Amino acid sequence: MLKKIGLVTIVVSGMAGLANAADLPPVESDWVFTLAPYGWAIGVNGNATVGRLPPEVEFDVDFSQILNHLAAPPVMFVGEARNGRFSIGSDLIWAKLSDNVQTPRGFFARDVEGTLEIASLTGIGGYSLWYGDGGNLDVVAGARMWSVDIGLDIKGERGLLDDLLGGHSFGRGDTWVDPVVGLKGRANINENFYLAGWGLIGGFDVSDDKLMWDVMGTVGYDFNDLFSMTLGYRSMGLDYRRNDLAIDAEFSGPLIGFVFNF
Repeated sequence: MLKKIGLVTIVVSGMAGLANAADLPPVESDWVFTLAPYGWAIGVNGNATVGRLPPEVEFDVDFSQILNHLAAPPVMFVGEARNGRFSIGSDLIWAKLSDNVQTPRGFFARDVEGTLEIASLTGIGGYSLWYGDGGNLDVVAGARMWSVDIGLDIKGERGLLDDLLGGHSFGRGDTWVDPVVGLKGRANINENFYLAGWGLIGGFDVSDDKLMWDVMGTVGYDFNDLFSMTLGYRSMGLDYRRNDLAIDAEFSGPLIGFVFNF
């Protein structure tokens, strides 16, 4: 049975305090574009199975130690195009982590270096159920494409497979697409501060992904109409099993974002 992997992201409400329908201003007719690169200190905690040998291994990387486990600089950004109540959004994540992983009770192998490379690209369309000067609450639907690669390098010390397979490497990877639905929104606190975030769920046993979920919440500050900064937290879960690859993981940690509007 796979354990959870700590990797995930942040439900930001942004629902309360929105204007009543009677107070809504005319819907804007011009498109507004947003691009937000961000840094996410991803923590990973959970289990994965790669082929038949070796057996299930455990990843455990705390977000506070992420700099010690990054195998390459990550790439992450959010984009949105909005025209009044209608919006199109995207989210891109690519990260590669490494860690000394464990097999059950260390019997099969005690010295195993594991690498986890994960990429996801999300595209969603949204419609604002509430929209006004106070913020917006959107219902969204779309798809998320995943690409996951897991590699195991058995060094060769004190385990059954260490003796048999020391110096050998194993690897599995897969790419699939999940449907996603959810809510995203923004609530303006005053002229400068605001809350923003989303909650997404998907998978539904499509492409052998039993379930994926993604929640993010941030507090932002508008410096002007063109630039703002956000601080928050994100948590994301993934439960996928197909052929010789299985992963049940959570990815979570704090984030900082830089938001550009044009």
